[in-house]
Amino acid sequence: MATTQPRYSSSAKRPSKGAPKSSAASSRRLPLLATLLLALCFIVSPVLSLGIISFDYGADSLKTALIKPGMTPDVVLTRDSKRKLSSVVAWKMADRSFGTDASNLATRYPGDSFPDLKLLLGRSADEQDQQLRDRYTALLGSQLVSTDRGTIAATRATDYTKDGSGPDTHTVEEMVAMQLSHARMLAEETAGEKVKVTYPGTIGSYGGLETVVTVPTFWTAAERQAIFDAATLAGFRPRLVSDAAAAATSLALTRNFATPELHLLYDSGHSATRASLVRFSTKSFPTEDLFGTSMKEHTFIEVLSTGWSREAGGLALDEILREILVEKYKESKKSDDVAKNARAMAKLLASASKAKHVLSANQDARVSIEGLIGDVDFRATVTREEFEAAVEAKGLGGSFSSPISDALTRGEAKLSDLTSVIFIGGNTRVPLVQKSVAQAGVPASLVAQNLNADEAMALGAGFYGASFNPQLKMKPVRVADINPYSVVLTDSEGTEDQLWKGSPETLEQEYKHRYYEGVYTDFGFEIGYGAEAAAEGKLDTFGRPLYRAEVEEIDTTLSALKAAGDLNKVETSVNVTFVQRPLGTVVVQSAWLIVKPKKGGGVVGALRSFFSAKSDKEDDTAAADSNSDSATNDTAAAAVNETTPSAETADLLHDKHIRLTVQTIPQGSVKPMSGAAQKVSQDKLYLADATARRKLQREEYRNKLEAYVYRMRELASGGDKTFEESSTSAERSKIESASSETSEWLSSGGGESDRTTVEDLKKRLSSLEQLVTPIEGRMVEARGRSGAAKRMQRALDLTEEFLTEANTNLTAAITEGTSSRYSRTDLDSLQSSLKGDKDWFTKVSKEQEKKKREEEPAWKVDEAEKRARKLLDKVTKLKKRRIPKTRPSSSSASSNAASASGSKSSSAGEGKKSVAATEEETLKHEEL
Repeated sequence: MATTQPRYSSSAKRPSKGAPKSSAASSRRLPLLATLLLALCFIVSPVLSLGIISFDYGADSLKTALIKPGMTPDVVLTRDSKRKLSSVVAWKMADRSFGTDASNLATRYPGDSFPDLKLLLGRSADEQDQQLRDRYTALLGSQLVSTDRGTIAATRATDYTKDGSGPDTHTVEEMVAMQLSHARMLAEETAGEKVKVTYPGTIGSYGGLETVVTVPTFWTAAERQAIFDAATLAGFRPRLVSDAAAAATSLALTRNFATPELHLLYDSGHSATRASLVRFSTKSFPTEDLFGTSMKEHTFIEVLSTGWSREAGGLALDEILREILVEKYKESKKSDDVAKNARAMAKLLASASKAKHVLSANQDARVSIEGLIGDVDFRATVTREEFEAAVEAKGLGGSFSSPISDALTRGEAKLSDLTSVIFIGGNTRVPLVQKSVAQAGVPASLVAQNLNADEAMALGAGFYGASFNPQLKMKPVRVADINPYSVVLTDSEGTEDQLWKGSPETLEQEYKHRYYEGVYTDFGFEIGYGAEAAAEGKLDTFGRPLYRAEVEEIDTTLSALKAAGDLNKVETSVNVTFVQRPLGTVVVQSAWLIVKPKKGGGVVGALRSFFSAKSDKEDDTAAADSNSDSATNDTAAAAVNETTPSAETADLLHDKHIRLTVQTIPQGSVKPMSGAAQKVSQDKLYLADATARRKLQREEYRNKLEAYVYRMRELASGGDKTFEESSTSAERSKIESASSETSEWLSSGGGESDRTTVEDLKKRLSSLEQLVTPIEGRMVEARGRSGAAKRMQRALDLTEEFLTEANTNLTAAITEGTSSRYSRTDLDSLQSSLKGDKDWFTKVSKEQEKKKREEEPAWKVDEAEKRARKLLDKVTKLKKRRIPKTRPSSSSASSNAASASGSKSSSAGEGKKSVAATEEETLKHEEL
């Protein structure tokens, strides 16, 4: 029988019929009692265990923010208390460094230092990106190579291996993951808990920290997938949010929008400049909570359009300034050897960046570099005028203003429609950039600087992530983000169908569905960017196709019907669900085959044999994706016979839903990391992290050992008189000798101490402590002996007084024939303990009088305290006993006499408050 080609139903808004109703949807209708119990669980759960870590990963610096109940939302400080971490990873031999330490190594080991890795994320290593590779090589002198995925990796210049096996090579994703992992560790230390590995869409999970990472608005799917892969290697699976949406969220938390407002976010950073058109308004959205769904007002943020320039950024300005310095060096030194020296070029780039900041506030900047090449020093002065002239000569001036006009054009807006133009990014402080914005027609009255230029996106991303978690109470915010590239689906016949428009359509709809009717065979299609995106130059050097999808198992599923010749008795369709997750990366989430009987007879037998073989697939449909739109299954209107069908027959006449397998084959020159590649990289990073942890631990114990040596020197030199009195000259001599020997060992730079293990450091520290600890013990004993002796004597005296009184009371009770709270056995036992402790204390006290201070003491403070406490506990236990009741005598006179006698005895006992009890309470108070 001839099969039908897949045919797409033209209704873009058609509801999905690919999956049965999710059990998650029905579970929302909880009975009242279950709802109240669930609410109680939320109330008593530890809210402090929730939190969001957000990363704003830039080419120059990485900012990390922490949003956590009980803590003020703020950026996470680095080891050296800075509010941002330099986006650099560097090595010195096998030792890896980040942040300021890595930046300092960049001028000494440029071939082993890797800044500006954001430029290489998701970029290909083929000829189309050769210009980018040449630029990066000129920046650092690093060697860039291609991976088997078509992406870029970098090879270190130094081979530190003992066997000469060659220098290490790391992919860009691995090195970015190292930086994110280091920033995550800092955030976890600040928060006091670990990141929880969640998947996008996981909302309201208890425990752990969830993560959000910003991406530029103009990034393609390959770049977004690359940062997502890097985050996965770093140990988390984050939400992605555009930098424009993150900054807009930060602004929205401090403002209310009674009427819609249109703002332009102008962000000029280290690697690029972009402008994003954002609309703020207040709208009501259905909001789910523990007690149902209700309409609630939210601040609604829509990123409408964006414009950008990859050429215009702080790094480009640094490179221009470095070229000026290179020319000045050639003129002054009459030599061009500086351009061939990687270390000298790295020093000049660092000096150029500092000069750029100076020129932002001054008309000229002096550059002074000691030992630029060998022992040759270099000094020069750069004026703002010659700097700006060099920028114009490069044709870069207009690149800072063009994103504004591009964003307005794509968003179909004018400058007069804007409420403000908000400056973001450190590059907006450069006068040249501010002039370019003014030349684009933006009046000074429209420019606003009410956001922190450096931290707005990091904090905004954290608040964006918190908006998805109902347990983190914050201002209700909804964000419609943007992907500027249109996404199209191309079938086997070359027909294109647009899934998502580019700007100005926002990503309020995360899911799209396509419904194919009359499908009887496997089929495939391509997903890629629209032709107009490439025509407008939006894709830069990226190719259009993203990947090809093959929908499989249709042939095998329908094989039984085909073999029986009953294929014409059923109707088939396929529902495919697409999702933009992570943000800007389009994937096929699911594909479902729907089979339903046609009206007429003769189909039940064929369906019975067909669906009995498919029972396993029917079970799988119960776990359908809760995010897919599903509709109620239709029931066939006609029965096989004119009679009422049986229950089994009626069940066969329902639509059947079978989940299909979709194979995706990445297209183009850049491919995402496979699961196997991720496993290899994760193992590699785990070993690197383990090495770094051992290094950190080694440095920690090395510092402890060094500090202990200094302390030993001070003690041995007579700096502490008490220590000198408590030690012999031989002991002090040993301490002085050991400290000198250890100090020499520590100061042997590059020697054995630098290669030692943590275990060796611990042993050395322990051997030194064994020399000092006994002397310190004597000092402690000497300080506490007097007080301990007084407390011991007081305990002996109190116990003796108690025994005297208790024996008197016991004798009187026996004489009078009444009960006593004490027994002879108890008092004899206490008397024996008292005698033993008294004899011991008398003996050791006499021995201690003969001891010198530098000798080991005859008795320890702890032992005396223990004996005293044991005696007093026995006394207290006896005092708390109740007097047993006694039977009255047969004679009332005897009874009255006994009663009077007992009353008198009781009054005497109570009126005469025990001196021993008072003393014992005083002693305990002193001990406390």
